[in-house]
Amino acid sequence: MAEARKVEFDVKKHKPTYVTPAEETNKGLYFLSNTDQLKDVIVCTIYCFKSDTKGNEDACEVIKKALSKILVHYYPLAGRLTTNSEGEVIVDCTADGALFVEAEANCEIKEITKLENTLSLGVFVYDVPGDHQNIFQIPPLIVQVARGLPLKLPPFMDRTILKSRNPPKIEFQHKEEFDEIEDISNTKQLYQEELMLSRSTFYFDSEKLERLKKSAMKGGVVQCTTFEVLVAFIWKSKCQALGMHPDQQIKLIFSVDVRKRLVPPIPQGYFSNAFVQAIKFIVQCKALQPWKGHLLITTWSRLDLNMIDFGWGKAILSGPVGWPKKEIVIFLSERKGISVVLGLPASAMKIFEDLINQTSDVEK
Repeated sequence: MAEARKVEFDVKKHKPTYVTPAEETNKGLYFLSNTDQLKDVIVCTIYCFKSDTKGNEDACEVIKKALSKILVHYYPLAGRLTTNSEGEVIVDCTADGALFVEAEANCEIKEITKLENTLSLGVFVYDVPGDHQNIFQIPPLIVQVARGLPLKLPPFMDRTILKSRNPPKIEFQHKEEFDEIEDISNTKQLYQEELMLSRSTFYFDSEKLERLKKSAMKGGVVQCTTFEVLVAFIWKSKCQALGMHPDQQIKLIFSVDVRKRLVPPIPQGYFSNAFVQAIKFIVQCKALQPWKGHLLITTWSRLDLNMIDFGWGKAILSGPVGWPKKEIVIFLSERKGISVVLGLPASAMKIFEDLINQTSDVEK
């Protein structure tokens, strides 16, 4: 387990400004689908760069100019949220601009790269007033423009392709998924009474993941993916660490990218959220929850965050900042393995750590 070292930085944040599109853009109201309005996990990311040949004197101007050009194509990001006559959230494409904040810190980049991970670097991130969402596509897109590269894939902007049918056509009855689960394990009280240790990451290298797969197959599983075996292990271990009752009902929730699963498939470059939540409902204690009766897994293990290059080389450190909510577990790609980030009450964290360490004793 890696616990974040306590670090203190003095960060001077300049007055926020707005970067507007470099050219005239479409105006008017922009439709948001139901999946666009999901906000279960809101996590900001940070990217750290160091170049031996290029200073950072013009870094802000380079990024601002690139962002201004990107906003021509992704013009809704320069607009403002509003609601329509039916009370649904939409975007008013006003071209008012995207928020940009420059900041300076009293440290060198080498001090930051000594940290185990980026989770403790929230002090460097501007806290946008009100509600907001992070969009993963934008940093890589800005990179293309900042380095003088053409936009490889223009966005497909029509989000109405995921608009619900009118009148509705319900083909599947979602019953148990949204039912409230009774906390017969008294887990909610445990979270309220004990100190929350949400500053822990656990690293699973390729060998440890392979041992978990072999252990699963000895139990009768014919085949399983890395994601499946790691989710199952974390799910079960967290339940055990929380001391859940054997009859406790639990939900495991994770996002599924449906871009290629729909018929017809969603067009390439679709500028919208195309993830839906898959829910596994388990009766006996193979699962976990903290306490809405669910565990939400979000995986970033396939995101090449370190590949981003604004012109100062690839990122030497990147990842999420701040700590996930107690219901959330994050999978991060790290070296040749996966780091798991989660939070637990103090007593449960010690048990969970012991269970994780036992994977080293699993037979090869």
